[in-house]
Amino acid sequence: MAGPNIRRLYFSTREVCSRIGISQAVLRNWEQRFTQFKPARSQSGRKLYRPADLKLILRIKQFKDAGYADEKIESILWPQVQQSEQYVPKNNPPDRQMISQIRNELKDILSILDAHSPTAI
Repeated sequence: MAGPNIRRLYFSTREVCSRIGISQAVLRNWEQRFTQFKPARSQSGRKLYRPADLKLILRIKQFKDAGYADEKIESILWPQVQQSEQYVPKNNPPDRQMISQIRNELKDILSILDAHSPTAI
């Protein structure tokens, strides 16, 4: 019997690069180039990538492989930035949507743990 299918909440830089098929230098370059893309950081400062980050990185790679320029990729992935021409600072506090997503992920974890814990009598 297989265990529960638990979704990973975070991936390391090495895991992301190996899954997507890019080098760590390329990933760092994209993070500097596409300032809207900001991975989370652990308390020790290590970068932590969510599954949504992996999807975004994969989309960037697909556009790059198809020969799109960085400006075109930005206009496709972040059209509101092109309209306002204002970039979000890197040290901006998390927005409500991110907090809501984290809260939902934590609720999912709690339900998995509750489903697999022995019941108290």
